[in-house]
Amino acid sequence: VARKLGDNISIVVVINGDSLPCYDKFCNMLKENCIKFSLAININKMHNNVILSDDTRFLYGKVTMLHEVNGVKVEVSPNSFMQVNDYIASRIYADVCSRIIELGNPLVLECYSGIGVMTNILASNKVKVISSEIEPSSVLNADKMASLNHNESSIVNILGDSAIVMPIIKNAIVNKDYKGLDKLNLSEDKLNKVTS
Repeated sequence: VARKLGDNISIVVVINGDSLPCYDKFCNMLKENCIKFSLAININKMHNNVILSDDTRFLYGKVTMLHEVNGVKVEVSPNSFMQVNDYIASRIYADVCSRIIELGNPLVLECYSGIGVMTNILASNKVKVISSEIEPSSVLNADKMASLNHNESSIVNILGDSAIVMPIIKNAIVNKDYKGLDKLNLSEDKLNKVTS
């Protein structure tokens, strides 16, 4: 798995063993060609359609790389779930953002938000966002990204299945019925910071 991030390439070799033989030769070849990179192995011995397991081991370079998408700083790791084609992603994000800004001062409920790239692009444009994501590491990354971009007061990231989370959020916002917020580890005060 290779991901180009600006001038850097993040390389993750997925293996069903415990080590990558001769990885130092591979590193030297990339260095000789003046390629900026990080190299990791992901040990995946499962027999399913999941590409990456939770067991990623870094062999060379930085664990995370700082990248920028539409003016938003993004710290990317091999397990970060995000768009892979920068050009297309940038155009999609810009189009969505401009359409939402045209609505005035909306509150956006973003489902399946990944590490929060779109969330932070919107928040950087003075849009308040409540996002939900089912992957715990993505929510942690989304919280870090909100802090990195100084968007904490405009974003609430929630860990959970969007199909369950969003009806509870909608009920709290529309009907001021806060039952169920405790199941989301969400206080009425935290919700009100972006809805008022």
